[in-house]
Amino acid sequence: MTVLPSNFRVYVSVLIGHFGLGISFFCLSWSSPILAKLDGTDDNPLGRKLSSIESSIIASLPNVGGLLGSFFFGFIARKFGRRIAMISIGIPTLVAYPLLAVTTNIWEIYIARLLCGLTFGGFLTVDIMYFAEVSESSNRSVLGTAMMFFQSIAGVILLIIGPATTYFEFHVIFSVFSPVYLILAYLFLSESPFYLVQKDYKKAEDCLKKLRGTNIVQDELDDIKRSLENNSQAHLREMFESRALTKGLLIGCGLTIFQQLNGLTVVTTYCQEIFDEVEGGVPSHIAPILFSSILFLPSFAAPVLIQKLGIRIPLLASCIGIFISEFIFGSYFIMKDLGVTVSSLSWLPLCSILVFGISNSLGFCPIALAIVGEIFPMNYKEIATSVCATLFNTFAFLAVLTFPYLRDFFGVGIVFWIYGGLTVVCTCFSYVFVVETKGKTLNQIIKELDT
Repeated sequence: MTVLPSNFRVYVSVLIGHFGLGISFFCLSWSSPILAKLDGTDDNPLGRKLSSIESSIIASLPNVGGLLGSFFFGFIARKFGRRIAMISIGIPTLVAYPLLAVTTNIWEIYIARLLCGLTFGGFLTVDIMYFAEVSESSNRSVLGTAMMFFQSIAGVILLIIGPATTYFEFHVIFSVFSPVYLILAYLFLSESPFYLVQKDYKKAEDCLKKLRGTNIVQDELDDIKRSLENNSQAHLREMFESRALTKGLLIGCGLTIFQQLNGLTVVTTYCQEIFDEVEGGVPSHIAPILFSSILFLPSFAAPVLIQKLGIRIPLLASCIGIFISEFIFGSYFIMKDLGVTVSSLSWLPLCSILVFGISNSLGFCPIALAIVGEIFPMNYKEIATSVCATLFNTFAFLAVLTFPYLRDFFGVGIVFWIYGGLTVVCTCFSYVFVVETKGKTLNQIIKELDT
C-alpha cells in the first residue's frame, strides 16, 4: 500500500498551478504549426495567406497580452488572494481557443491571441509567487524547476497534434485543457498561508497545518508574520535602498532578459520556418516536435540535478552548452549563405538545435523561471515577479517581432551568432552575480546577497 507523504497537499497545489502554467505556454509553440496553415490556402479559415506583418503580429501578441495579464492578475492575487487569482487566470483561454476554432477574420485571431497572452502573463507572475509561498525550503528548488517540465510537455503535445489535425480540430482539442485546469484548481488548490496571515490568522494556521501535514506550524507562522510585518509597505523604490534586494532584482531581471536574448523563444516560435531553409534532413514540420521533445525529456532530470548540484553549476554549464550549439547552428547557415555545399551536413542544424534545447532545459530555463521565487522576502516577491514577468514579455515580444526582419537583413546564421554572443555575456553575468540557494533559508540567501 502506497502511503502519501504528509505534505502531499503542497505537491498537489503546486503541480496544479504548474499545469496551468504549462497550458498558458501553448500560446508560444502555437505559432510553429498554425502559422504554416495560415500561410497556405488548403486549411485556412481566413481564405487567404497572411502577410509577413500579420504573421509577426500574431506570433508576438501573446507577449503584449502577457504584459497586461502580469499586472492585472498580480493585482487580483494581492487584493483577493492567490487561489482566486490562480483560478481566474484560466478564464481568458477558456474563451480564446473556442474563438480560434470558429474564427473567419484576422481580428478575431488577434483578440484570441491577446487573451492567450493574458493567461500566460498571469501564470508567469502568480504561479511563481504561489509556489514559493506554499512550498518549503526543502522542496522549493525541486518544485520551482518542475515548471520547466510542464512548459516542455505542453510544447510536445501541441507540436505533435498540430500537423496531424486540421485547423478546426486542433483548436477544439485545445479548448478542453482550460476547463480541466479550472475544475482541478477549484477542487484542490489551497490558498497561500502568506495571504491568509494578513486576513485571518486562524485560517492561515489551519491552511498551513493541511499543507505541511502536521500540527507543529507555529514557528513557520511566526516567521511568515514577522516577514510580512517587516515588509508590509514594500515598494519598488525601496528595493534600491537595500543591497541584497537590489542584487536580487539584478539577478532576476538579468536572467529573465537573457532567457529571451539567447533565442529560445524565437526557436520555439519559428522552428518550422527556420528548418524550411535547411537542405535535406528531417522534414521541417518534424523538427519542432523533436525540439520540444528534447526540451521535455531532460526536464525530468533537471529538478534532481539541481537538487544535487545546486543552481550555479547547472546554470553555468547550461550557458556554455547554449553558446556552443548556437555557434555551430549559425555556422551552418553562414556556410550555406556563402555558397559552401552543405547538403552532406543536413544533420548538423538538427543536432546542434537539440543540444541547444537540452542545454536550456537542464539549467537555464528552470533556474531563470524559479529563482525569483527563492531570493526575495514575501512582500517584495510580488513586486519582483511582476517586474520580471514584464521584462519577460517585453523582450519576448521584441525577439519574436524582430526575428523575421533580422533574418531577412543578416541571415539566420548571423542572428544566431548574435544570440550566442549574448549568451557568453550571460555566462559572465551568472558567474559574477548568481548566488547558490540550495539548502538555504531565505534569511541565509538574503545575507549572502548583502555581502
